[in-house]
Amino acid sequence: MFKIKISKHCARRTKEKALKKINGDDLEQFNLVHTYCKELMNTHPGSSCYVNYVEPTLPTEPCIFRRLYICLKPFVEGFYDGCRKVIDLDGCHSKGLYKQQILTAIGLDSNNGWWPLTWAVVEKENVETWKCFLEGVMQDIGIANQKEWVVISDKQKGLEQVIHDLLPEVAKRNCVQHIYQNFKKDHRGGKYLRDRLWEVARSTNKEEYKKAMQKMKNTSEAAHRWLEDHVKPPKQWCRAFFPYNILSDMLCNNDSESFNSFILEARDKPIITMLEIIRSKIMARIKDRRLAMSKKYGPLCVKIKIILDKNIDESVGMTYIWNGRNGFEVKASGDQYSVDTGKCHYSCGAWQLSGIPSAHAIVCLRFLGNTIVDCVPECYKNSTFLQTYTHVLNPICGMHQWNNDDGMTLQPPSHVKLAGRPKKSRKKDIDEIRNVGRTEKLRKWVIAHCGWCRQTGHNQRSFLSKKQGQEAVKVESSKKKPIARRNKPEPAPAEAQPLEAELANNLHLHLWKPNLRSNLGGFKAPRGADDDDIQIIKEVQDPNVDLTVFQRDSRRAKRAIVRMADRKANKKRDN
Repeated sequence: MFKIKISKHCARRTKEKALKKINGDDLEQFNLVHTYCKELMNTHPGSSCYVNYVEPTLPTEPCIFRRLYICLKPFVEGFYDGCRKVIDLDGCHSKGLYKQQILTAIGLDSNNGWWPLTWAVVEKENVETWKCFLEGVMQDIGIANQKEWVVISDKQKGLEQVIHDLLPEVAKRNCVQHIYQNFKKDHRGGKYLRDRLWEVARSTNKEEYKKAMQKMKNTSEAAHRWLEDHVKPPKQWCRAFFPYNILSDMLCNNDSESFNSFILEARDKPIITMLEIIRSKIMARIKDRRLAMSKKYGPLCVKIKIILDKNIDESVGMTYIWNGRNGFEVKASGDQYSVDTGKCHYSCGAWQLSGIPSAHAIVCLRFLGNTIVDCVPECYKNSTFLQTYTHVLNPICGMHQWNNDDGMTLQPPSHVKLAGRPKKSRKKDIDEIRNVGRTEKLRKWVIAHCGWCRQTGHNQRSFLSKKQGQEAVKVESSKKKPIARRNKPEPAPAEAQPLEAELANNLHLHLWKPNLRSNLGGFKAPRGADDDDIQIIKEVQDPNVDLTVFQRDSRRAKRAIVRMADRKANKKRDN
């Protein structure tokens, strides 16, 4: 509009200045890290916030930032008021100027959603950083009896060794999705092997585990050997070996992945801006989820109600035999299971794992006249969920109102510039769900038909190439190939190109489209076509017509091709 031209370097510098005014300066915000921790502890008494830094060798040099740990008191109180003793540990990258790692510890609420516990910003992911982080988690949360706790993680660098040293008696679980990512690198079985692996992981008793492993062995002995030799013990990734006192049958650390996605927009900002976006988003999320759950009528949380309704639907048609007290024999789909409603025991093991009555248990509870909702543990109730989300975060003031009495200044860690353009999103695997655009969403519902034969499963191009290939094979098979000589190469046959291929190459088959409203036998002719052209195209598109007729009448065929090529050239020139 104003005819102003600037260089790309000028545009880049202008963009950097604008983003610095919006998000803040990285160097200035590292100086405010210590003050930010003091502000959090003043507004949330009882919280744990500390900064680890490298002390200078000379008194004139500033301190260098190393790590930051934050655990707010409302998170710990809400965890003990309604969450189960399950902790997800994970880490993700910060995508700002200074490449650091964000370590997180996530709890499990009554609706099987995530509840934040602690997070930390460290220089990198190794044994030392995970040890410092896990020591802070143990101190703030208070893990006393380790046998009552479960820790879920994937293959983070150094985390496995730290858990073994600090929490030797905790029930450890490995994410099955990450196990499958390593499994498919060596075994290319596609969906079938993937289903066999998940069938092994979802088995709820040892008999089902053995049957699933035998299915895997019958499918692939190498895959069966890999599961026995290279994977962790089955008690860390198979439901059949999980303890019953936790009331959780989770196989993946989806809660940690959800939290990492939740804070994605903050991970490329300067450190104070990043932490403030995370805190403010969590503060709003606690309020929104409390209001949403308070409007739901019923004693159970939403996700638990969906699981229970599914089990009720599956219980239809099951038969049972009662022993006169609390014992039942339930038969369904050719299998028989024993159920003890007094001890909440089910021979399949699904009821003991999650605490939610399974389909076989629901049949027995209904016969005894018990209310199914009353048999669900309190940790899944709506009231327990609201107790957790009554612990809210307090608002804090802006940076200009913080009191920096100690005058401590911190310098950022050393910046390592990587080659290439900075990546904002990680590379997703083939099995992961991708965000598709509008065209791909529409493609899901549109069934493509071939423009030549009007059948599904292929298009015009593949249909014609396949047809030409079949005709060429027939011609070549009927001829005897002469013996090739070394000195004299065989000349190429000077045969005329079939009319069908010539029409496809010259016209790209876009001039003739089926139109049921036309009176020309189902085909709509372009403007300017005469009767001879229409007759030729109609006969060529008819699969029952022998094309050798048009090859003999070369004058008619060439005349039609030249006319169509002229029309195509005129149309392109007009556009």
